Amino acid sequence: MLGACANHPMTAEVIRFNDFGPAKDGMTNEMEWKKVIHIGHNLSYPASILVTNKGNGILEFANLKLHVYDGHDDGRYFDGGLAHVEFVDLNDDGYKDIVVTAAVVYTDEKDKIIATKPALFVYYFDPKTRSFFLKYKVADFDLDR
Repeated sequence: MLGACANHPMTAEVIRFNDFGPAKDGMTNEMEWKKVIHIGHNLSYPASILVTNKGNGILEFANLKLHVYDGHDDGRYFDGGLAHVEFVDLNDDGYKDIVVTAAVVYTDEKDKIIATKPALFVYYFDPKTRSFFLKYKVADFDLDR
């Protein structure tokens, strides 16, 4: 069964744009999302995203800082702003991993769209180090900048 061990049933969690709110103590048009994510075996981490008024946002979770919100056209942005971020157990080890997908829109210097390409990033959780590592990617950029 994908996404759960027989002894550790888990439900995938997805970051949804509707769950964002105005940033507390933030500037005008800044948004934030915060949640504690249970990844398995009684282990949880706080997760947060702060989206700046320029349209960039970083997911801070465990050892990761991933650029998952990009609504600012600087030659490349995510269609819809927010990448699809899902916490799901991919390898049936009882711990949730992270899958990030996005339609990436590339533009020229006049903001004309020149291409749209898919991007995929898979981060596995290593229970020994209690950290995530990049297992697989299909993209010409990195999320951790």
